Amino acid sequence: MVNIFLNNPNLVIIETGFDNDFVEDVLLSGLSEESFDCLDELTLMPTKISASELIYAEHIWELDEYGLLRWDENSQSCELHHLIRNTRREMLSPERLEKILEKAANWWSEKNTSEGALLSLHFSVELGEINRLEFIQEQVSELVIEQNAGLSVVLENALKIDQLNSELNRLAATVSLERGELSRASNHIDKLSDAESMDLRHRLSILKGDKQESEKSLLEQISNSSPKRKAQLCISAASNIL
Repeated sequence: MVNIFLNNPNLVIIETGFDNDFVEDVLLSGLSEESFDCLDELTLMPTKISASELIYAEHIWELDEYGLLRWDENSQSCELHHLIRNTRREMLSPERLEKILEKAANWWSEKNTSEGALLSLHFSVELGEINRLEFIQEQVSELVIEQNAGLSVVLENALKIDQLNSELNRLAATVSLERGELSRASNHIDKLSDAESMDLRHRLSILKGDKQESEKSLLEQISNSSPKRKAQLCISAASNIL
């Protein structure tokens, strides 16, 4: 059951049944073919988004006229009403779904922003392409700081596809450490080899306040690092002590 008032002048719905046929034959009846591209783009969007950033931004007005959108009062960000979004997704064929996800992944990968990198990763994961991490590698630090909540969710979804992917687990551990989720970070670190996890274990031991373990892991890093990296680690350790 739903309690929705739509702006469509021919339609006011209160406490009415909501199914695929009703959405298609009543709520979406009359939308232009072009506006369905915008509708489906929003259907797969994981969060509110600035209308001007959408691929089919020029058709957002039609969805708004039909009362299908929820707007943020303090910005131009919007999203579909949740019931419409969830029901519309069920209506998409596998071919249509793949086409939209692929186009969205490519669109957002071309944006030089942390939001774009995060959304491109999200759509790639939805496609099942969890090995498309190369385009965010240079933005990992920025993503961890600016998008750590969203990145955490995307990575958890990706790890459901490949739980032992070392690249994903390393990134997930980094995000968890940034968020202070030490138990979750430890679970991801345990899936990495000693060489891959050495620096992460050191950070974890510091956050846990385990002085003995942090000293041990620091010495391991120093003994296995290049001369330049050894110097960096020693400076960092001295700074931490001070």
